[in-house]
Amino acid sequence: MPRDTIRYLYLSKLVTIPRSSGAFLRLFLDQFLFSPIFIGFFLSTLVTLEGRPSQVIPKLEQVLSVIVSSSSSFLASLERKANDYRFGIAEH
Repeated sequence: MPRDTIRYLYLSKLVTIPRSSGAFLRLFLDQFLFSPIFIGFFLSTLVTLEGRPSQVIPKLEQVLSVIVSSSSSFLASLERKANDYRFGIAEH
């Protein structure tokens, strides 16, 4: 089962508000709570396993600056995810 599907299912059980308001709350939780935690954990683990634990903080700062500077693709991603949360995930 893909990682996004598991996260969507968990968020749909966590937030039971119907319609668009529930979808936007799930989107907010996904983008501003779960995603930063996942990205931080993934990059910290990767850099540490590469034998450079002192580079964890600089790497996280670098990734944050890239995300902020590419806000147009971030907003396109938000729009796609909003539709996923509102209408459900297509079965593969």
